[in-house]
Amino acid sequence: MKTGASKTIWVFNQFAGHPESGWGERHYYFARYWMAAGHRVVLFSGSYNHMFRQLPKTTGRYTTEHVNGVEFCWVKVPRYDPQSILRFWSMLVFAWRVFRIRNKSYGTPDVILVSSMPIFPI
Repeated sequence: MKTGASKTIWVFNQFAGHPESGWGERHYYFARYWMAAGHRVVLFSGSYNHMFRQLPKTTGRYTTEHVNGVEFCWVKVPRYDPQSILRFWSMLVFAWRVFRIRNKSYGTPDVILVSSMPIFPI
């Protein structure tokens, strides 16, 4: 693809949120910036985050939602207590499910950004 041409950017971060979720908005604001430059951005995040004030409504393993124009793919993960081993399990489930994402729904990515504390999605 030529420099300056519109690109499809996928961003993976299990804990990415938006202003209404109340936590983890950094990737949301990056997405808005890239979208203003003419790119398509899809944020892949987990459906549960113990830091969110407002959880997304999900219907199945993958739920697409547009928040102020930003496209999120909420990947269904189990709820967990932040101090339990289930949090680790949630990270593994997220990694497994993003590995199985079908690109026909979200376009073929030109750029993939993995910005995640756990290394599993890499």
